[in-house]
Amino acid sequence: MTTESNQPLSAEELSLLNEIIEDCAKTINKDNKFKMPSGINDHFLPSIDEIFGFFNMKSDVRTLYQTMINNNVSIPKISHEPLRQLNNGGVGKGVFYKFMGVMKASSNYILRHVLSRQGSWVERAHNLNTNAAYWLGITLGYQQMKSDPNLNQQELSNYQCLADFISSRCHQDIIYKEQCKKRILVGDIDTTNKLLVWETVVSPLYRQHTQLSEPVFTMLRHAFEGRDLGSYSVQQKSEFLQRSFEAKYDFLLNCIACYEVGYVARMLELTNDTDTLEVRKGFISLTLDQYVDTENDKTCFHSLFLVVKSNLSNDDHKVTNRELASYIKMNHTAYGEESLNDAQYNVLKKWFKQKDLPSNERLQQFFDDLAKAYGFNNDDHMLWVARMALGFDALLKQRTDAIINELGDEIDVTAIWKQALSRYRECYKYHFHQHFSGK
Repeated sequence: MTTESNQPLSAEELSLLNEIIEDCAKTINKDNKFKMPSGINDHFLPSIDEIFGFFNMKSDVRTLYQTMINNNVSIPKISHEPLRQLNNGGVGKGVFYKFMGVMKASSNYILRHVLSRQGSWVERAHNLNTNAAYWLGITLGYQQMKSDPNLNQQELSNYQCLADFISSRCHQDIIYKEQCKKRILVGDIDTTNKLLVWETVVSPLYRQHTQLSEPVFTMLRHAFEGRDLGSYSVQQKSEFLQRSFEAKYDFLLNCIACYEVGYVARMLELTNDTDTLEVRKGFISLTLDQYVDTENDKTCFHSLFLVVKSNLSNDDHKVTNRELASYIKMNHTAYGEESLNDAQYNVLKKWFKQKDLPSNERLQQFFDDLAKAYGFNNDDHMLWVARMALGFDALLKQRTDAIINELGDEIDVTAIWKQALSRYRECYKYHFHQHFSGK
């Protein structure tokens, strides 16, 4: 990346950008308001909202706007309600122009990339019904951060494997949808024949670009055939649901695996450990191994704390939950006669029961204090692991409620959920070997 990429846009580039903005403004009227697209439902490349939501993060316009305000970026003032409508009902030309002013201030690097040439990946993505354009914006932002000398470049390197995976998946999605579009235009694909669409279009994509198992492909074929789950036995329903989980969360599991590979790679580099023939596991793998164990009845978040205790303990001393709880920051005066440690311990027990769950800020403070006390290095890695664990617990609750509502309570949703998540081992092993083999 050249330093010119982050310089202000040239007069020619600004003219081209303003031309694009005016072309868009011409389409806006009271019956056709401007609205930020929300992404589409797509297992192969899910929307940013879906993945950010899993990690308890917001990706809406209001969050972007507030972040820029917090970073003292000079941008046009837009009130709360119009910001909300940008992601909902839409806005008129006045707010649209203000929002374009915000986007102009967001990143010259990203804007320059979008304007650079016709046929770029971003341009191609915008011409299709795909989530790729938004993900490519994220990866472009990451590339820009890598050129910023004021940022911790070692920590940023944790995300390189993840950024590479997302870019690759975006490119695969764009090429696939371009080919489909051409075939539909020439009448080569009958979109009303769902089974034919599966066999000639969808199946080849997943077989070529994922590591999903044959039972998953069988399930997907049955779904395209429109089979009635009501006629299935409990065992058949369980099998179908497990494979559907594996397909739906394939992208998520691969993203998490790539992040963990990047983090483990940096840790090995910092310790001059070059033994990568055997798969080396980090806290994410250890937590999920603990969680999916059939004898473990704890939540994924609770399982993380079991792993933390195990790693901090030694032959002379076993770390207890009370010791961990002592690093939960809280106002002692708010708990009356209850001792501080009792109050902290009760908070931890509530967390384990998925009650009064901690904010991201409180989790970061907890792990910072724990790291300081036990002498280990902590950036934001443990926060990401905790977010992941809480995300899986929240997803399980959502899926359980939906399945019970649709199919009754005969199915052990937790058991099939854990079976589906056990596939993480394969994802991590695959990306670990890909990374260290240099492929």
